[in-house]
Amino acid sequence: FQVFSLGAAYGKGISKVLEITDPSLLIPERSLDGVEPLAKIGNDGVSFKSHIDGSLHYLTPERSMEIQHALGADIIFAFDECTSPLAPYEYQIKAMDRTHRWAKRCIDEHKRLGVSEATGKQQALFAVVQGGAYDDLRKQSAETLGAMDFDGFGIGGSFTKEDMGKTVKSATENLPEGKPRH
Repeated sequence: FQVFSLGAAYGKGISKVLEITDPSLLIPERSLDGVEPLAKIGNDGVSFKSHIDGSLHYLTPERSMEIQHALGADIIFAFDECTSPLAPYEYQIKAMDRTHRWAKRCIDEHKRLGVSEATGKQQALFAVVQGGAYDDLRKQSAETLGAMDFDGFGIGGSFTKEDMGKTVKSATENLPEGKPRH
């Protein structure tokens, strides 16, 4: 979520769920108002600039898993790119594909790390279905992630309130039965 909140949404008042009241808001992700994002997304990870002191930090799928293992949460999530509801279809595809590549890397690192040192227990690893408000992308993401070795699934954000029902439905209909969904 920090990829979104410090990236596309930073300083713009955009949340993961958008109520479209002004159609002119449907513009590509980029700085139009002079507020530069604090997160820069690359194929291997995301660099974050601290809003406190300006220091630079780099987060990869592997580092995300290390941090979550150290925290000892019962359920942890694969590193993903939660896009803005304003992102165009072409960007949603790129972000979804990146999320799928990162998901595989998270599984590998999760297995390598084993049980959490904080709790001595194995944590459940969930993937996050992405694809914005596009049914075809949600279906593709659910099928791709559903074929991977995850304990459960989160339904990622990036849709309007009006299309939330159909968006969540298209994801859940294509996830494996018998695994939790969040």
